[in-house]
Amino acid sequence: MKIFYSLKGFIRKTNNFKVLIIMKKWQVDENKIWFQKWWPSEVPKNLGFEDISLGEFFDRQREKYPDDNSMWFLESWMTYEQAGNYIDRLATALYDLGLRKGDCVGLLLPNSFQYVISFYACAKIGVIVTGINPTYKPLEVLHHIELSKAKVIVTLDALYEPLLKPILDKTNIELIISTNIADLASGISGVLKFIGKLVGKIPKGKVDFDPTYKFLDLL
Repeated sequence: MKIFYSLKGFIRKTNNFKVLIIMKKWQVDENKIWFQKWWPSEVPKNLGFEDISLGEFFDRQREKYPDDNSMWFLESWMTYEQAGNYIDRLATALYDLGLRKGDCVGLLLPNSFQYVISFYACAKIGVIVTGINPTYKPLEVLHHIELSKAKVIVTLDALYEPLLKPILDKTNIELIISTNIADLASGISGVLKFIGKLVGKIPKGKVDFDPTYKFLDLL
């Protein structure tokens, strides 16, 4: 038996007949050598994945577990329903700002509520997401933006001055969305947020790019 691979799958040649076996792009040919003699019979060789978008995937979880916690950050929990509401609002706002399928948004954010919400909001409208490492130097940020062709940046206000401002005039960035690290941290009271920013316990920064939109204003 001979096997010939094609763009759509693989062709198995048996008794002078060729049979095209269609494989989905994430499937692995079950004739691979590691699947033969020692592969445990109770372990599937391929897993079945539905052809759905990330947005649809999140919505299913939201519908199934609306009141379950989906994320924890800065002493704060966020349920699937809460996250879903934020995601839908931000997706609408991004679309209204002119972003369309195939555009690229850079997320200059640490792991946070804002990162997850931005990621899924972009996925819902077909926008490409590129995560930009907050520990980069300005020239590394510039290189990342140039390679990804990002036209919008979602950034922490505290990262704008040191990382973005020095290189923005060399980019094609059209707008910036700024957020403070504690913006969605419901577990921290407004008074504590104010004091934390005042004494420097909660990082903050000024963003003077035009146009700049506040993350919370888009929700």
